[in-house]
Amino acid sequence: MSLRTAIRRTAGRTLRAYFAAQSRLRGYRPRFLIQLGHMRSGSTVLTHILNTNPQIMGFGETHIRYRSAEDLQRLVYVVHRQLRQPWLRDAWIFDKVLHANKFESGYLAGCARCRFLFLIREPESSLRSMMHQFPTWWTDALLPREELQAKAAGHYDSQLRAIMQFADRLAGDERALFFTHAQLLSQTAEVFRALERLLRLRVPLSERYQLLSTTGTFGIGDPSPHIRRGYLDRAIPPVDLVVDAEVVASSRSLFEACCARLQRFAVAPAVVVSC
Repeated sequence: MSLRTAIRRTAGRTLRAYFAAQSRLRGYRPRFLIQLGHMRSGSTVLTHILNTNPQIMGFGETHIRYRSAEDLQRLVYVVHRQLRQPWLRDAWIFDKVLHANKFESGYLAGCARCRFLFLIREPESSLRSMMHQFPTWWTDALLPREELQAKAAGHYDSQLRAIMQFADRLAGDERALFFTHAQLLSQTAEVFRALERLLRLRVPLSERYQLLSTTGTFGIGDPSPHIRRGYLDRAIPPVDLVVDAEVVASSRSLFEACCARLQRFAVAPAVVVSC
């Protein structure tokens, strides 16, 4: 083990002990806001909009795998450390979860202190965006179009299936909100008001957002330059890539099924899900 690694691990243990001591002394019981979706769903811009609100703390995708209460406590530590916030704040602690293996244990669904946002996007634009953004799909070379398309559709389809399974575990309708990427763009005010009611926010949400130290960081959120504009941009041009019609049709069936399954979480009557 290098000296640098040893120092970082020691510092990490010290910080975790510090936050644990704060938590015990204050009787700190944080609330958690977990955004579930798939890659290229608009999750990064929503993350920035939410975390600009003073009652929400987060920065993007932490990649924590949630299996127990200890993992939620780890989220508290990771968020406060990343935001350089030394004092535990009475705020929603936020994470964005875009991979099923991070929530498949089912622990989160049973956590009474968690609230959930389901955000999905129609398949054709999602698949095109994934293929454009990840042309190597975490390999060392550009993938042929058919192989890349299969990777994108595999992620999209598996995420929607996992989200439906997760939603079925949630008791009651008051712990979650569902909306689509299209609604975020076209029914923004209605979606914002529904979020404010779900989270009991005193400060209204805004289309303009603050940039973070992690803005544009690959693996945490959208690395494209669009996210640095600081506002909800409705004029981003579509990606000009071909996705086979049969692939789109198969994923659209899942999209429509997912919309139907999540309909009960459209908690604001003004938000009507149109898939």
